[in-house]
Amino acid sequence: MVEIDPEWLVAVSATHFPAKHWNAVGIPAAFRQLGTVVEIDSDCLEDDYSSVRVIIERNRPDRISDVLCVANVGGLGVTF
Repeated sequence: MVEIDPEWLVAVSATHFPAKHWNAVGIPAAFRQLGTVVEIDSDCLEDDYSSVRVIIERNRPDRISDVLCVANVGGLGVTF
């Protein structure tokens, strides 16, 4: 099996993020459909709950839509 190293980093901000998933485990789970979360803005985990801000690794430079609704099997959903 050939392993692919992600070559692209994307800064993403998400609003209306569910409070019960606003933690170091729930945030990467919500974004996994877009790529691998490599960094979560530390302010988001401490005292700034206006939006979740992350850096995501991607294998392709595809543009991410300005408005994107994502839901996981367990019901976790978010709008980017």
